[in-house]
Amino acid sequence: PVRGDGGGCLLVLTERPGGFDADDRGCLELIAEAVTCPAPAEAVGTAESGDLQPDAFTLAMDTGRAEVGDGILRLFGLAPEEFDGKVETLLGLTVPEDLPSLMSVTESDHMTIGERELEFRVLQPTGPPKWLRLSGRLLPAGDGRPARLVGTVADASTLRPDVTDVARVQRLAAALATA
Repeated sequence: PVRGDGGGCLLVLTERPGGFDADDRGCLELIAEAVTCPAPAEAVGTAESGDLQPDAFTLAMDTGRAEVGDGILRLFGLAPEEFDGKVETLLGLTVPEDLPSLMSVTESDHMTIGERELEFRVLQPTGPPKWLRLSGRLLPAGDGRPARLVGTVADASTLRPDVTDVARVQRLAAALATA
């Protein structure tokens, strides 16, 4: 089943006469779990109205200027007065290995209009990196506004508290290795 208030469906087909075995179903469950958290509609409404919620952001694709809610800044370990409005400042706090996938979400030439989702890690002053989930939507340019990426960033560990970060990565790696 697909989560969310709007419902939904994940359709997967196979040509194998026996259908999907238990390992296949486990892998499909991981994929379904990864794709069923769309950008919250309130993030898009927030970007349109100009009232930024704590977990919301808007990124102007032509300039790289970002408006970021205080909750997101806390997740990155920044105080509001420390943030200069540049997306590069936030990218600089990202685990280097996660930068290519995060850049693919934030660079306009790699995007088409629509929804984006990604989990990535940010460096912490002490302890291990923190997993965050970005859910966003690219809005087209219009009415004198540039194309914008709008969405939310949340602590990924609070979205799935029953699975540790290491276990989630290991399960996904194992599922992909046998797919």
